[in-house]
Amino acid sequence: MERVKELCCEYLSCNVDDTNCVKFYMIADRFGLDALLKETLQESKCLPLSSLEKDDFFKELPDKTKLEICKARIQELEKTLAEYVSTCSSLVSGVYKRVAEKVQTTECDNYEVHRCGVNERFKLSCKCCRRRVQYANCDIEYWDFRTQLKKLFDLEHCNRTARQCKSSAAAS
Repeated sequence: MERVKELCCEYLSCNVDDTNCVKFYMIADRFGLDALLKETLQESKCLPLSSLEKDDFFKELPDKTKLEICKARIQELEKTLAEYVSTCSSLVSGVYKRVAEKVQTTECDNYEVHRCGVNERFKLSCKCCRRRVQYANCDIEYWDFRTQLKKLFDLEHCNRTARQCKSSAAAS
């Protein structure tokens, strides 16, 4: 009997996808198939909430299991959001600093912000510095930012959660 259980688990593992992961989760939970549980949880955490809400098998799950799936989903979304925020922050900061290097030839007049620490011509936290850069007429080269732009592109196109969110937003 154990061998049959093992073979069934292997078969189900090879066939887990976004259309059956919740159903397979129920089966894995019922028969104590830990490897399949992990795999189906990995798959279900990428499903949009609207798909989970419409899934009849999800509706049948106990609240504790629904919570576990939703928790995994939230963790995945937070991880993806953190990657976006980090990449975007790095990109914005880099653009501001690069433009400031080209256009800001004098020190900023906002002494309150610039008085502590090293004497800097440009400080991202300074509203006056940011405004000066925002209104500057300056050409910057793509090469300086290609790494961050590539990472944003990869997040959008290779990150499954981001792709799902993009498709859900387009469908709405």
